[in-house]
Amino acid sequence: MSATSETTVILLAGGRGTRLRSVLGDRPKVLAPVHGRPFITFLLDWIDMAGFGEVVLCTAWGADEIHRALGDEYGNLHIEYSVENHPLGTAGAVRQALNLTGTGNVLVMNGDTCAKLDLRRYMEWHEEGEIRASLVVTEVPDCRRFGLVELDDSGWVTAFHEKPTAPVAGYVNTGVYLFARSLLERIPSREVVSLEEEFLPTLIGDDLRAYCCPGPFLDIGTPESYARAPQFLSTVSDDIGEGRK
Repeated sequence: MSATSETTVILLAGGRGTRLRSVLGDRPKVLAPVHGRPFITFLLDWIDMAGFGEVVLCTAWGADEIHRALGDEYGNLHIEYSVENHPLGTAGAVRQALNLTGTGNVLVMNGDTCAKLDLRRYMEWHEEGEIRASLVVTEVPDCRRFGLVELDDSGWVTAFHEKPTAPVAGYVNTGVYLFARSLLERIPSREVVSLEEEFLPTLIGDDLRAYCCPGPFLDIGTPESYARAPQFLSTVSDDIGEGRK
């Protein structure tokens, strides 16, 4: 049995995109158009080409609009929707979405970021290392937008640091994670919990290892970074599809 068949993808798609209001209006951030189609469809292509069969979308703001745009099937993917009736934070949204999954492993991805990453290779590394929790990082010349991820020589995460006030190079979180389901079940149900600020730090020193990818990396959260999306996706589209069967 393949690793992808034993893993469900949870895609965080509840962001409102407040900083993109000037270019998107009230459209949900994951539906931001790039090359004439929603940004999230590039991520779904990536997931589909890696051989997954099921995706759960965590939605909140614009949930109905996202459902209308994507439907229940995309390529070879079956899509389920976990809709927040009130804000739960990123970890709270993942915890709610577990109710729609039955697999022992969960791949969690932000719906508004993308990195040059072979998903199948990442999963093989995670499985071969018998790792319970991992996140994908990449090195950037300026971490001010993202905060820093500190690693030891073996790649275990030792600390998360707040966004620096001056330019500094280092590793940043790309928003791609693999978890044993039992770890995610520790998150309190129906409570507001942040994945980045509250849950991940609890795994330091025990369960959390970093997988380093070479980049490039894109977060479409600002008008300036969103404007770079067409060129970025044209550059990495073949590379992120290397996992196609």
